Amino acid sequence: MADAREPETRSEPSKTVSPGDVPVERPAALSRLDVLVGEWETEASFAAGFFGPGSPPVTGHGRTTFHWLEGEFFLIQRAIAEDPGAPSAT
Repeated sequence: MADAREPETRSEPSKTVSPGDVPVERPAALSRLDVLVGEWETEASFAAGFFGPGSPPVTGHGRTTFHWLEGEFFLIQRAIAEDPGAPSAT
């Protein structure tokens, strides 16, 4: 048996609603973060005992990248450690 309902119609075109706290234009102060954009070599060092009594000193290396999310309101950081046991991050 076929569905006898009529397709839904709208009397007004749909409107895109955005939160009131989102600025229409990118704040100029965000431009100060442009110096971070790119790829960086990183090193992290932890003193003996940092991870608990008797733990050895640890030094690790990796890479971190920064890039703007579309619209340039948010800066994204991605970090990858050379040590496979260390976590990566976004």
